[in-house]
Amino acid sequence: MRNFIKLTAFGTMLLASGAASAVPVYSNNFDGAAIVAAGVTANLSGASVQSVQGLSGLGAAGNQFGGNFLTSFGAGSVATLTLTNLPTHTSLNLTGLLAALDSWDSTDGGCCSPDVFIIRVDGNIIFQDTYAIALGTFHNVNGLTDIGGGNQQRGFNSGWNDAAFDLENELQNIIHNSSSLTITFSGEGGGWQGGDDEGWGIDNLVVSLNGVPAADVPEPMTLSLLGAGLAGIGAMRRRRA
Repeated sequence: MRNFIKLTAFGTMLLASGAASAVPVYSNNFDGAAIVAAGVTANLSGASVQSVQGLSGLGAAGNQFGGNFLTSFGAGSVATLTLTNLPTHTSLNLTGLLAALDSWDSTDGGCCSPDVFIIRVDGNIIFQDTYAIALGTFHNVNGLTDIGGGNQQRGFNSGWNDAAFDLENELQNIIHNSSSLTITFSGEGGGWQGGDDEGWGIDNLVVSLNGVPAADVPEPMTLSLLGAGLAGIGAMRRRRA
């Protein structure tokens, strides 16, 4: 059973007043009939929502690929998440699962390179990495935690393998204090072909804020205020029973 609460506004948080830990302001596993039908989600533009296929189950217990994910595969190479009316804060954390799909050509200078995955916050690069799937080697510049057992076929373009990583500890304490936030996920580089040639996927995306004053953290809310279907108060990750 999967429970994953989506927070698209600060007022829907399930946190006790005075909490000192990071405060989630957005959380999404990209599942649900409404999301699939629309192909996008609230606060997001670009890319698409598709099945994780053979990535399903990869990841640590409580944080695994499953159902659908946000992906550029077969769609545009850039997805943009926009959040507004954020509370006072000093920095942000970004966590999630990342998939590198099909013929990534690293930065080796060959015919179809470089292929680079980039995350930006308000236009500033906070993360970039490259993968060598098409070269038959397992490589990523930032040394991300591999959760897929190296490059393996996971059901997308059958001619190429895929790789899966955990971003859990990569994007913490990023300086940010504006009331609005724009995060972009993109595939770039002179060799980037996109479409069905190479792509990226994000699942279990969580954005949280650090340094939120206790006075700005809302009182706990009841389940009924969140509407039907959001079982598991406070559950920020996909859980299986």
